[in-house]
Amino acid sequence: MKRQTPHQNWQNDYFGDAYLELYASYLYDPKEVQSETEFVIEALNLNKGDALLDLACGFGKHLHFFLKKGMKAFGLDISLKYLQSARNLIPKIHLRKLSLVRGDMRTLPFGKESFDAVCCLFNSFGYFPPGNPDPYMGILREIRRILKPGGRFFLEVPNKKPVLSMVRNSPQTLQCGNGFLIHELWDYDEDQCTLHNKTTFTIEDRQTRVGYQLYLFSRGELASLFKKTGFRVIQTFGDYEDSPYSLTGSPYLLIVGEKTGTNPD
Repeated sequence: MKRQTPHQNWQNDYFGDAYLELYASYLYDPKEVQSETEFVIEALNLNKGDALLDLACGFGKHLHFFLKKGMKAFGLDISLKYLQSARNLIPKIHLRKLSLVRGDMRTLPFGKESFDAVCCLFNSFGYFPPGNPDPYMGILREIRRILKPGGRFFLEVPNKKPVLSMVRNSPQTLQCGNGFLIHELWDYDEDQCTLHNKTTFTIEDRQTRVGYQLYLFSRGELASLFKKTGFRVIQTFGDYEDSPYSLTGSPYLLIVGEKTGTNPD
């Protein structure tokens, strides 16, 4: 697969109308999302009324269930269209407890110590190109800044080893259902630790061709980033069913960090 560097606003293309229609209408499983949400609430040790930020909240599929569980929920996303979809998804009875904010996770528009917890779900961490300063250290410092003392952060990323095995064994994948098809081409840059993707979304007779690049983190890298930015790793899981993390077998790396009392800056 010929690699291409995404343009500056590539996310507006990939996370555009086709992606939104597919994942909100064809691939949205409320029971699965509810189960994930309940797992996150327990891992974050949340109580009713606690302030929670869903970072890169998308069309609000998890926000709906956080609100049902009594959280004071905030959703941040860079896409205005996704935020509008989130508002439409959530029943009116819960909207009074919800705040939706358009913004960039690298510069969070919230005051110091505003939240009891933050979560970042559904592979939303890793899309920024490497640089100096490290964008991910900057994001974690921002999350630490807006957390109250002892606040927790829940992060989901894909598990690196199984992804690399998939790329080697099946560099072309196909997912299809009634009325849709997702065709993906995969490649991996060993030097940059970056997954390259080209996707064709087909819905009925409409096709959209897009792509992305995603940095794949190892457990050790994330643990080091958490420590450098003032978090103590307190739990890791391999899935949303409380399974222990396996380097080769887990579908996800789910990591929970707690804000420490000492600011590393």
